[in-house]
Amino acid sequence: MAAQQALEPFTEQEPFLRDDKRYFGYVAGVGSGKTAVGVMRDALNMELWNQGELGAIVAPSTQMIKNAILPLMRDFGLFERWDYKGPQSEQPGITSPNGSRAVILSADNDRQIERLAGLNLAWWHLDENKDINPRARQILIQRLRTGDYPNGYVTTTPKGKNHDYNFFVRDVDTEQYTHGQATIYEAKDRIAITAVPTDANPHLDRDDVQAIRDAHPSGLLQQEVEGQFIEIGSGVLTEDMLQFAGKDKLQSGELNFLVGVDLGVETDVQKAQQGDSDYWAAAIIAVHRRHGRAYLVDVARQRGMSMTGGVEWLRKVVNGVPNPTINVEQVAAQRWFLDECRNQGLQVQGVDQRLKKEDRLLQMSVPFENGLVRLIDSVDAESDPSLQAEKERLGYDPRWQEFVNEWLAFPEGRHDDLLDSVEIAMRGVDLSSANMYTGDLYDRGDDT
Repeated sequence: MAAQQALEPFTEQEPFLRDDKRYFGYVAGVGSGKTAVGVMRDALNMELWNQGELGAIVAPSTQMIKNAILPLMRDFGLFERWDYKGPQSEQPGITSPNGSRAVILSADNDRQIERLAGLNLAWWHLDENKDINPRARQILIQRLRTGDYPNGYVTTTPKGKNHDYNFFVRDVDTEQYTHGQATIYEAKDRIAITAVPTDANPHLDRDDVQAIRDAHPSGLLQQEVEGQFIEIGSGVLTEDMLQFAGKDKLQSGELNFLVGVDLGVETDVQKAQQGDSDYWAAAIIAVHRRHGRAYLVDVARQRGMSMTGGVEWLRKVVNGVPNPTINVEQVAAQRWFLDECRNQGLQVQGVDQRLKKEDRLLQMSVPFENGLVRLIDSVDAESDPSLQAEKERLGYDPRWQEFVNEWLAFPEGRHDDLLDSVEIAMRGVDLSSANMYTGDLYDRGDDT
């Protein structure tokens, strides 16, 4: 985005800036200008519709405020005439010379959300509302009590047919029509501009749009890139996204071995089985240093282990793996495990996570779909005939059956521990990095 971009909407954004409804929704794909058009409407409320009144801008996290909302206000030049004060000041948020003020809040816990009930507002803006508890919108609707034009609005990527779909489409009588590439649902007191695709944004060039499309699994393109309200359940990850390679790929001397470990909670085996609790899970990945390819070598899972038992189990899992680097999520409850592994001579490192689990696993699935990560098939003509028969029945090496079951069930499955361990193993691995590998991110022109 330019250093200072004009507050001028493109075609699909225009209906969102009308002033004839109480509630507005802009439901669109990644990179389609959702937060930007929300900031445009913020400016209209601050400087035109509700001068001298209080508004509220609510995001799922403080990181989103810092990394998306405030930078856009700066890019639009709004801080040349607005003052911004941080959360520790006496009157945090933004103020304009005409006396308008807006608080900027995160909704990352229930207590923060309930505090919204203490505000008397002329307007409110919920950004990425798919990640905000619908309780926040319920409270904010009740707090529209002042101003010349009370209005509330949502800017978000869709997430199935969730509470945003219910509010703007299912629960009201609407007229449906198109405007540019958008599908609009209009009711008496509300309007939703939906299905705005990434490529509707004229500020993105063709390469940017293609990169966004390539970064999403094919099963999620309609939702994440095209901005459509569609039901997403089992079937997001499909079996045809998984590709296999022979065990001869592991003969290369140019492989780095990574292990991801997802720790279980319940230490008693019987209680773990009765309660169907999470498993301890581990995944072994081999990354080729030059070819930009990786191979899922093996996965393992087990229930009901103490931390000490888990360390011993992990030692057995990595036995025979050449010089593995072991990734474990670095959270408070698992630091003892990291320390004990180091005491036992295991090469472990704590890794951070910043995305929600579902987003992490979807991101992990992309290089599988592109063929950059393949599962090692260890069953060949010399294998036991019973294994060959089972492979013929399943269509793949039978030792992958639990992993494939979790893959196909995501995100509705009861367990996803093996998927978690694979994602943890791959965390920080960039198969497109020229510093570490050569090869094409999208698997073009190389049959290695």
